Amino acid sequence: KKKLKTILNYRNQTLKYKKKYDCLNDWLDHPLSIMLFCYSNLKEFKVISFKREKVKNFICESVKIKFYINNSEILLNLNTNSPKKKLRNITFKLKNSSYIYDFYNCSLLKKTKNKKNIISLKKNSIIKIYEKYFFKNNYKNNISLNFSKRIYQLKKSLIEEIRTFEN
Repeated sequence: KKKLKTILNYRNQTLKYKKKYDCLNDWLDHPLSIMLFCYSNLKEFKVISFKREKVKNFICESVKIKFYINNSEILLNLNTNSPKKKLRNITFKLKNSSYIYDFYNCSLLKKTKNKKNIISLKKNSIIKIYEKYFFKNNYKNNISLNFSKRIYQLKKSLIEEIRTFEN
């Protein structure tokens, strides 16, 4: 039984990478940092899909990764070749409600069965998440070299798994 479903979406068309995995190597840091802030013990994961495309003379990569922690499902969708509108958000889904933090538009959408409420945030919404859940509890000290090392290690593991998934 799943307690919480979290979906992190990053989407944009980025035409600047010439080598395989450079795109993922560059793009994964930010979503992984958010995920490690929210869930400190991310270790188990599965690559659901991976796609590489050539656009003009550039490489674009898209990946879907599912993480497992405490009966919760965490999904990362990263797409660097999307003609659709730029997207950066995180959704927390509970049984009867969901919260969507939109990093790009600085807003929060609260949904329940009977009601939708959109709140425009004065600050970037990622700052709101950090302030609300981490800084008020003195987790500020955890933002350090150790945290960066954890992001790097997780990113390295993911890229290795994607390489095996691709072959």
